[in-house]
Amino acid sequence: MTGENLRACNLVWTVAENYSFIPNLDFFEIYQDDNVIFYKSAILGFGYQKLNLSGILRYIHSISLKQSNRDELVKIAELVLESSLKNELFTKRPGLKTYEKYVNRYFTDKYQFRKPKNITQEIEYSYYLLESGVFPKTNIQVYDMVSEIRSAQDIKDSVEIIELLDSIYNKYFYVNKNLNFDNEAIDEKPKDESKKNSRKKQIENFLKSDSKPMENKYQGDIEDLEKYTIQSAEFTDLSDYEEIDGSIESGIIPRLSTPNDIEINSIVEKHFGVSVLNDNELDKIEREISTGIHKDIKIHLTKGDFNNDLDSRYYQNLVKLQYEKNCAKFEEEQLKYRRSIIQLKEIIQKNIIQDLDYQEKIANSGQIIPGKIWRYNKLGDENIFKKNYKDEYGTLAFDILLDSSASQENRQSEVAIQAFIIAEALVGLNIPTRVMGFSNLFNHLILKEYRDYDDSKDKNMNIFEYYASGSNRDGLAIKYINHTMKKITAENKILIVLSDGKPNDKIELGIVGGYRIEGSNYQDNIAIKDTAKEILQTKLSGVSVLGVFTGLEEDLENEKLIYGNDFAYITNIQRFSTIIGVFIKNLIDKS
Repeated sequence: MTGENLRACNLVWTVAENYSFIPNLDFFEIYQDDNVIFYKSAILGFGYQKLNLSGILRYIHSISLKQSNRDELVKIAELVLESSLKNELFTKRPGLKTYEKYVNRYFTDKYQFRKPKNITQEIEYSYYLLESGVFPKTNIQVYDMVSEIRSAQDIKDSVEIIELLDSIYNKYFYVNKNLNFDNEAIDEKPKDESKKNSRKKQIENFLKSDSKPMENKYQGDIEDLEKYTIQSAEFTDLSDYEEIDGSIESGIIPRLSTPNDIEINSIVEKHFGVSVLNDNELDKIEREISTGIHKDIKIHLTKGDFNNDLDSRYYQNLVKLQYEKNCAKFEEEQLKYRRSIIQLKEIIQKNIIQDLDYQEKIANSGQIIPGKIWRYNKLGDENIFKKNYKDEYGTLAFDILLDSSASQENRQSEVAIQAFIIAEALVGLNIPTRVMGFSNLFNHLILKEYRDYDDSKDKNMNIFEYYASGSNRDGLAIKYINHTMKKITAENKILIVLSDGKPNDKIELGIVGGYRIEGSNYQDNIAIKDTAKEILQTKLSGVSVLGVFTGLEEDLENEKLIYGNDFAYITNIQRFSTIIGVFIKNLIDKS
């Protein structure tokens, strides 16, 4: 038994007040969050205390084993049990009520920017939205099913739990009629009282057949219950069904009052970490760049440092998990990636730095000039040193900007590794390099700083904290970078943007409960044209720009519209360093 399983078992035993059995930990989905595991284990333990959980699990297993839609059936059962048990559990252990709020947030935020991909996820999302008091925008079948699941809060009896599950399964799923059934098979829909009584007797037999808790992996003598198949009914495509909008009570989506800046800032900080800028600094920046279509968009600059409350720790844990995935992906083929770093470093060193003219310049640091020491002693003049122009801090400066929106979810490790390769090569040559990611939540542009220009090389590892979530307002992010690059004195400034060519920031999302948020939506051609405009403005201000395309081929045309000829589409990581090196050289030559 693993350490995680032992901890879960201990919690189940503690809540069940019984240490004489091995809990079935396979029933609930395996979650990666400690707080969710804690909450779900407590529910499971209370189920062992209050119900004949072994019989209920035996019934669920007999229905779902080897079925193509097993996940849907088990998820329904999990939520029915949770709904039935939690309120009484909270009266006995009030501290768990805090975890309920956390779990509701965990599952609603799980799909905040990523639509459910299947019925299991749709059921899960809709259930926890309703538990949070937010009406889900889903099809009528899912809504009705979830409403029946939530009705379990009034059920405290094992037979009634199975009867409710039986009713839901029969109503929303169907039995394959082409298969043979023996007398113990489940009736598809009992049509008369005798059959209902027979079905009730079958249910009671599940509860009587073995009083001992069910073993893990649903082991047991159940071959006679595996001769039929349950398949999904009418759920081939959610989009084919009429969507229902409305509040739980009246059938109208509740329009909540507009949240104030403090409330939104609090939510943003929980998701992404605390801001490193004070209010005065933020106000000044927003007055200068949050104009036009970006009016009312707030700036949130963070280094990923989180508060210590429960919600913040949850989001911090998500970043940590992705960091570990990104690092593991790099480690898998570390030799290949390290070779790319060396190659890119050599290309930059041979073809770029050596092209810059050697010039000596009087400065306040560098190699001392003996003949000028008197100027310091007599005049207090600190400019008594000479420095090679090409080695001077600021001759070259790079910014690397990463699109961190949810559309990059399936490419998170790839984007992180590409950015790391570039940063490692540049910083290895002592070239000032800043790396930032951007995404949007509500009317906030979130900019995460992974490393600043003068940070040490070990800060490059922060790039593996790259985590994709939210939407993206590319134009404003680029505008911010251009605004701040004006403050550095480098002769040659280069901005490299890794993005998927899909700027998209819809502020008013139904999933946030109907909030009316200040700010304009940023979508389609408007977003593409604005991003292209900010790229042009950045170039006109003396910054060379290279777009590295990280999206799907179908969006390549958008990338061309935004970056013109100054973009790279690299499908083979083996050629990544060579192509990036050539593009950087061309940018330097043109500047």
